[in-house]
Formats: sequence, C-alpha cells, structure tokens
Amino acid sequence: MTKSGLYKDQRDTVNCRVRHRDGTLLRGGIGLTTGLGWNMGLTGHEGAKIYNMILATVRELVHAAQLDLSRPYRCVSAEDLSKIFVSARRIHSYLECFEGDWVTAAIVKQFMSSARRYGKKMQYFGQADDNCNSNVM
Repeated sequence: MTKSGLYKDQRDTVNCRVRHRDGTLLRGGIGLTTGLGWNMGLTGHEGAKIYNMILATVRELVHAAQLDLSRPYRCVSAEDLSKIFVSARRIHSYLECFEGDWVTAAIVKQFMSSARRYGKKMQYFGQADDNCNSNVM
C-alpha cells in the first residue's frame, strides 16, 4: 500500500516503465496502467509481441468483414461484430479468457475511430454522417 492508501500494482516494475524508443523511465502511476495491453496482462517484450499480433489480426478481420469505416462503431451490426469476435478467439486462444469479448471490442472501436478520423482529415469520406440509419456517404 502506498502513502495515499492505494494498493501498488504488482506489474509496475522498472522493466515495464522503460520507454521503448529512448530508454527513459516513465513515472509510475495511473497513466501507466491505462493501456489496453497492460490491462490484458501483456507486459514486457513477449507481451508486446502477442499484443501486436492480436492487433494485426483484429484489423485484418475488420477489413475482411468489410465494415464501413466511415461510420461509428455503434452502427456496426451485432452479426458482423460476432463474426469478428469468434474469429479472433479462434485465431488467438488468449482472447478466450476475457469475458464478453471486451478486448476485441476495444480494439475494433480504437481501429474504427482512428480510420474514421484519418478518413475525415484526408477527405476520403466526405461529410460522414453519425446517424446509423442513413445510407448517405
């Protein structure tokens, strides 16, 4: 327990806090434990490899499902999401331990949001509509 009365995360080690590019140490604290890979329990060099493989797989599955990246995540049908979740679990058995596929959903949301933001910036999508019922692109 720390002075502030909070319990220290056992995964907060010097190895986990070293920045991968410049080798400097990150400060311990809340910002350190907010990353998706950290919350999945994937720390260290091997954890980063697994996390990156999962990211790449989910991105490929989103493209294979031909989701409309100009639309927000909430507009994706449950059927399409279910196919992505099942395929991701089949490819990476590590994902089976996360109840409700929250990890895969978070990766899909993050990817769609980034692709949508970039598409708007580059004017690939024109005036994207946030309304899920319209078919205007």
